Amino acid sequence: DVSGAFLSAKGALGNVDDRVDWRVSAPDIGKATSPFGLKAEGVLEAKGSLSGEMLQPSIELDLAAKELELEGVPRLAAITTKLKGGLSPESKLEGVITLEGLEQPGSDEALIRSAVIDLMGSIKEHTLKASFETGLSPFSRRRVLEGGLVLKGGYLANEKRWVGSLSGSQVKGMWRP
Repeated sequence: DVSGAFLSAKGALGNVDDRVDWRVSAPDIGKATSPFGLKAEGVLEAKGSLSGEMLQPSIELDLAAKELELEGVPRLAAITTKLKGGLSPESKLEGVITLEGLEQPGSDEALIRSAVIDLMGSIKEHTLKASFETGLSPFSRRRVLEGGLVLKGGYLANEKRWVGSLSGSQVKGMWRP
């Protein structure tokens, strides 16, 4: 427990049937980071588990944070993350990350109003879909830009590299003054 923030974990890890459940709570990140000389603000709640063999574990993550701010870094109004999957090539992998209100300090415009990243498949073969809406004003006019992309690919364990392709992308909005 550091200034109201805490981390708890219970379980074992290493054997096939092992599992560690964990939780992090930081209702005031600033109080937790100030002893380390960091100026931060926001609220963070996360929980999850790690299970299975040490070299190919399975993970579950559920994270929610809001009003995140770190000195000199864009402010983030909210982020939620749900991830479930394993690190073996055939293990199912699914997750969603949602961002809201990424703002540059001192600006009244959001760099990103919202963004969603969806991941599905397995380590060996997966698809990542991302969509976004900006608050940027191209050429000093208030015109929202929005778009998305789709990546398909997989990790080739024997070659130790990711191979994939951009199978779709789009950007909508006015680009000209």
